Amino acid sequence: MKKLVLTTLIAMFAASPAFTMEEKKGESKMDESAQQMEEMVDKGTEKVKDTFSKDDISEENTKAIQTKLSEAGFYDGEVDGKFSDSTVEGLKKFQESKNLTASGELDKETVDALGIDMEAKQAQEAAE
Repeated sequence: MKKLVLTTLIAMFAASPAFTMEEKKGESKMDESAQQMEEMVDKGTEKVKDTFSKDDISEENTKAIQTKLSEAGFYDGEVDGKFSDSTVEGLKKFQESKNLTASGELDKETVDALGIDMEAKQAQEAAE
């Protein structure tokens, strides 16, 4: 994904009328621009890396999330390990209460606020 974004940014920048191939102190403007774009992509993908896909969250982790949301009063559905619409709604309410972005997506900030160690749970599940 990073290569696709980087390639797209380079193509867009190359089409810009301000784009030139002049040399600048031994380094072409293209090299400098490519480096700047790669840094932008890195920053952009940091956000992506900090968000968990619903498809990648195990049933046990989803149960832990539902349990924490239920204990906090933000989820009243069944703790079934299914990342359902009611789980998303519970996450949104929880995120709002903690002044987080109320996206309903599970990101690092939300996991930390819930007090769940996703990596430890995943390692435990893999060992079973």
